[in-house]
Amino acid sequence: DGAEAVRKALDSPSRISKISWTSRTLLLAGARDLVLPSVDETRRLAARLPNAIRKVLPGAAHASLDDTRELNLRLELDLAGILAALTEERGTSTSVPKVPKEPIGATRPSAESKGRAGGAADAADSPRLVDPTPTSTFESWLSQMRRLFSPVFKSVADDGSLRDDLDGLDVAHAGPVLFVGNHQLFGFDGPLIVEELLRERGVMLTALVYPPLLADSSPLSPLPYPLPGTKEAFQRFNAKPVSARALFKALAAKESVLLFPGGAREVFKRKNEMYKLFWPDDSDMMRIAARLNATVVPFSGIGGDESFSIALDSQELLDAPAVGEFFKSRVEPLPSFVDGDVFVPPLGAITPSRHYFLFGRPISTTEIDASNRTECQSVYNLARDAVEEGIVRLQEEVRSRDPYNDLIKRTAWEAVYGVQAPSANGSY
Repeated sequence: DGAEAVRKALDSPSRISKISWTSRTLLLAGARDLVLPSVDETRRLAARLPNAIRKVLPGAAHASLDDTRELNLRLELDLAGILAALTEERGTSTSVPKVPKEPIGATRPSAESKGRAGGAADAADSPRLVDPTPTSTFESWLSQMRRLFSPVFKSVADDGSLRDDLDGLDVAHAGPVLFVGNHQLFGFDGPLIVEELLRERGVMLTALVYPPLLADSSPLSPLPYPLPGTKEAFQRFNAKPVSARALFKALAAKESVLLFPGGAREVFKRKNEMYKLFWPDDSDMMRIAARLNATVVPFSGIGGDESFSIALDSQELLDAPAVGEFFKSRVEPLPSFVDGDVFVPPLGAITPSRHYFLFGRPISTTEIDASNRTECQSVYNLARDAVEEGIVRLQEEVRSRDPYNDLIKRTAWEAVYGVQAPSANGSY
C-alpha cells in the first residue's frame, strides 16, 4: 500500500508539491548495478521530483550502501544539504559543521589571553566540503589507485589500544588541528588521507604541498611529472603551497591542516631508506601551532615504500652522465625545505602493497609557550616519536595479522564480493 501511495503521488504534480520531503530528496544509484535498473529508475524519479539531487556512483554495484569505498551516506546527505535542512527544522545541529568548532570537553584560552595573534575565521572563509567523486581523468586514476592500495585506517584510543577506522579520533572538528606524519614514496598517502577524513569525518583538510605540484607547468618538462591534472585536482581539494605563512594562515582560520614535515625528501627516498624520517631539526611548525592553540595529531603510514621498486633513485639520476645535468638545471631554482629534497622522481616499477594508517593521540599546545623553544621542541619530538612508534605498530600489530595483505588474494576477494577486503579483525 505504501509503494502504491508513493506511485500515485509521483504521478500527480499537484500532489508532489504538497509533500515536504520531495524538496530534499537524494537519489543514489550504483553504475554497476546488474540486479535492478537503478540508474534508469533514479533518472525517472529525478524527472518527477523537483529539486531532487541525483548521483550515480561510478564504481558501486547493487549493494551500494554497503560499499564503503564508493559511498559515505552521511557525507552525501550533507553535500546535498539534507542534513542541514532537517536539523534546522528541528532546531538541532547534528550535521557535519562547515566551520570547525571547539572540541567537546576542552576549554581553550583565547589567542589574546595568551598574547598571541590569530582568531576565529568567518564561515565564508572556511574550506567547504568537496564531493570526492572523481571529476577528471587524473582523479579517476587516483580513485583506481585507492582501490589497488585498499587502505586500512586505525586510530589510537585513550588507553593506547588500536581502534578501527577513525573512531578514536575525536578532534576532527576541533580546529585548529595540525596533522603531521611520515610521507611515503610518490606521495599517494596524501590523497588517501584527505579523502578518508572527508568521507568518514566530514573534514576538509588543508593540505600543504610542495609548490611544484601546484605550478602551471612541470619543472621537469617535457617529462610528465607531476602528472597532468595534478594541479587542478589538488586545488579542488584545497591544497596550498607549503610555507610558514600558509601554515599560520590556515591554523589562524581554525582549519585542519595536513603537513608532511619530510616533504619531497621522503616522497623521493633513496635506496635502503624505507620509512626513515627526514624532518627538519627546528621546531618552527610547533611554535606556529602553539601560538594559535592548535591540537597536533601525529599519524603514521606504511605500504607506500613497498609499493615501488627503485631501479635508480634521485641521487643516482642526478649523478648519471646522460641525464644528471638536465635534472640539476631543472631542480636548482626550486625551493628547498629539507636537506636533500630534490624534486627528481626515482625510476622503477610499481609493486602495489596495501596501505595502512594509524592516527595517534592528540597533543594539546594550549599550555605551551610559543616563545619557549625548549617547550616547542619537546612537542615536536613527542610528535615525531609518536609517528615512528606508529610505523612499528602498523608493521607488527596490523599488517602482520592481515590475511588480505597479499595483492592477489585481496583483489580476488574484492572482485568476488564487490567491497573492500577486511583487515585482520574483520574491519575495513
